[in-house]
Amino acid sequence: ETKPKVTFNPPLKAIMVPLTFSGELKFKNFTYNKFRGTFQAIIQPKEANKRNFLEKLSGKTQTVAVHAVIKRGIKKGEIIHASDVELAEFSPRRVPRNAIQTKKQLIGMIASKRLRAGSIIRSSDIEIRKIIKKDQLVTLVLQKPGLSLKTQGKAVTSASLNETITVMNIQSKRVIHGVVKGPGLVMVQTNNYQIKPLKTAQLN
Repeated sequence: ETKPKVTFNPPLKAIMVPLTFSGELKFKNFTYNKFRGTFQAIIQPKEANKRNFLEKLSGKTQTVAVHAVIKRGIKKGEIIHASDVELAEFSPRRVPRNAIQTKKQLIGMIASKRLRAGSIIRSSDIEIRKIIKKDQLVTLVLQKPGLSLKTQGKAVTSASLNETITVMNIQSKRVIHGVVKGPGLVMVQTNNYQIKPLKTAQLN
């Protein structure tokens, strides 16, 4: 995300105004250099009879890119928490195309490499947390109208929530595919597989 940023030089300061001042101001002698992004102006009361104070303004405008960064060093394989993330401003020229922008995109992710504090994080630097890991025992669930069957399986691959995973039915030794619906829970695709239920089978 990019946004305009205005920097005043010298910084703005409080000024004294008459008690009867309406609060309306107008700009006078405004100049702007679009190549350097610098500006100069004078502000004064809008009322013609209240010219007892003038204020000179000068500064610079620029476009900055706002991106989420890591506040501390993160090791490879470590989970990124909300307390690890903050927003920082960068020159758009320094930001790679695959840079992560928001805090939400980082929280709960896994670092796929060592991350330095304050650095811009690329999408290739993180990965989705795997809630089922390879060789883990899982529960396979097959649901049809009026029927819910469960049996035990073993994960052949790792996967995150709502990802497709390859599992082996421990009972039949058949390798099948399913979708991760929670920690240790896999919904089996009903169009190409039939589970032989164990004692855990439930009939609705």
